[in-house]
Amino acid sequence: MKINTKMQHWFTSALFGLILAGSTSVGLAQTTWMQTFDTSGTAGPWTTWWGLSPTFSWSANNCTTNDPGSGSLEIVVPFTGNGGDQFNIFAGFDYGWQWDGSETLDGTQYKDVIFDIMVDPSTALGNDGTFGTVAVGFATPGWSGGAIVNVGYYTIPKTATNWTHVVLPIDDKTVGLNAIIAIDFDMWSGGNMPSTWTAYLDNLEVLVNPAPPAPVQMSMAPVAAPGLQFATTVKDGNGTRQNVYCLEQASWVGASSPVTYALTITNYPGTSNPWYQCQMFLCAGLPNGPSDATVDWNATNTVFVQIQNNAAGLGELKFMYKTLWPGSLGTWGNQIFGTNVLCDLTGTNMLGTYSMTFTDNTNISISIPGATTNITMPAGDAAQFADPMYAYFGIMPNNANNVTNLSATFANVSITNLSETPPIAISDWFATDPLNTAVWSLGAAGDKAGIWVVPADALFYVNWSLPANNYAAYAISDLGRAGNSTNWFPMGLAPIFFNGYGWNIIEKSFISQSVQQGFLTSSNQVFFMGANLPATQLQVLVPGETNAPGTLTGKIGTPLPETTYTEFGVTINACDAAWHIMTSCNDNVQIVGNDPLAYTANVTLVSGTVTTSNFLFGVTGSWTITATDTTTNAVSSNTSSPVPVPQ
Repeated sequence: MKINTKMQHWFTSALFGLILAGSTSVGLAQTTWMQTFDTSGTAGPWTTWWGLSPTFSWSANNCTTNDPGSGSLEIVVPFTGNGGDQFNIFAGFDYGWQWDGSETLDGTQYKDVIFDIMVDPSTALGNDGTFGTVAVGFATPGWSGGAIVNVGYYTIPKTATNWTHVVLPIDDKTVGLNAIIAIDFDMWSGGNMPSTWTAYLDNLEVLVNPAPPAPVQMSMAPVAAPGLQFATTVKDGNGTRQNVYCLEQASWVGASSPVTYALTITNYPGTSNPWYQCQMFLCAGLPNGPSDATVDWNATNTVFVQIQNNAAGLGELKFMYKTLWPGSLGTWGNQIFGTNVLCDLTGTNMLGTYSMTFTDNTNISISIPGATTNITMPAGDAAQFADPMYAYFGIMPNNANNVTNLSATFANVSITNLSETPPIAISDWFATDPLNTAVWSLGAAGDKAGIWVVPADALFYVNWSLPANNYAAYAISDLGRAGNSTNWFPMGLAPIFFNGYGWNIIEKSFISQSVQQGFLTSSNQVFFMGANLPATQLQVLVPGETNAPGTLTGKIGTPLPETTYTEFGVTINACDAAWHIMTSCNDNVQIVGNDPLAYTANVTLVSGTVTTSNFLFGVTGSWTITATDTTTNAVSSNTSSPVPVPQ
């Protein structure tokens, strides 16, 4: 099969290609400016530019909702009701002294002016029933002619005798905004305010625009080997145990026939990553239960089978154990890496099958690629591993250089104990996704996101860097039709997220099914892209139906009968062409029934979906429900399946 990729760069939509050549991310040199007035000296830099002369002092009044710091700036303005009353107050961004203009900011790099304000209850309302309208802006360098770059205006409501949170957006196209030295507040009363005006200012902030996110990068990576893949992740560092454990208790103690535990490794990082560990743990005496991410340490009894490569790239297995010592007592290392190392066996190859067979309670046959040995475990120690005992299989980084984006793949994990009732004969080749949770549990995984099944027919990964909000992966066979986004097939694959990337596994069967369903025209040439596409159509689901992306109608199930004048739930989804729910859509939608009662409801989508529970029909018969997007005509309407209303 030939799979092609093609760089796509779309300027009119939010699509991104497999590779965005030459894209860069530029960080902002400036940061958010903020004054929370936590100490008495913070009132000192404020002064008057023109108009009346307010007094400034530090107050213990504090807006604890937005900042727990203790204090605010008290501003007292001696309004008299005169038609010429006004004031302008300011403080420089350097905040060192009055008229300090030594720090210049580029205001175009800032997003909002934010502050909390409270008017003292002793202040009389203005003639217009408010506490006046304040203009907020910035002063320019040199205090040039009193030039002010206004951000906006805020009319202080009569409810502002309680703390009020204010956010004023900054328009980066405002003339003069590129160089500012101080923040100012001014008010032209025009006789509106009749007497002294006292207010408290807190949590004053000039919020910087966030740095633009790095461009999303897409690439393809081959699948190293099918099977159960264990990836090291950054979640808990180099001590993260990435384990699955068998839900079946599977002790060898007391078995009347041989008991075998084995794993087959088909992918491993190699000699450039020393100490990268594959492992089997057999654990009994579990104070935290089997779903313990550090079960080998916490268990009272642990058999630790450590599998690593040596400097020559040859597989090495150590069989070690501890008994009657939980890790908290500090003797875990003394037993496991000390007196209880029963074998250290080197083979010829890291890849292959590693097994241990207990022929009875104490005698064990060890087999690795290119080598075998037999060991004996003391009877008293072996007896500690009677059921309930659980078997764990997985990996561990063991080194800071092994933490990120490394993986090992187990093609097979098996446990055989035919003397049990019923017999245990587990041999999982992990040929299909997902993991069989009737047999295995991820409960003891340090980071569950780093363990997944790579199916037998997996071809490769399509991966993309994060964040990629509302991302979806799309495919097309004919690149000549790629200019119209509606021609791309939304793959609808469940992504895997770890270490800052999202991953989709592309399977041969998926490509074939997509061709059979008409979404792709060829299985020999497929192009991929990532996109944050808008929704194109609505979907109406009634009780009995479920969203089914990738199908002709986009849903499965049969509508259930409803009763007249009895409310029921209707789900509205915003979907793409293949009926995947598009979480970026938050439009308003009107839904109308076609029965003579013509019940109507207006709803708002949240992340692409909404369910209203109070729809109803008022007449017996068979009726439908139509949903129409009232925000945009770019999202087509949809009518439900007929709903039977027999009574």
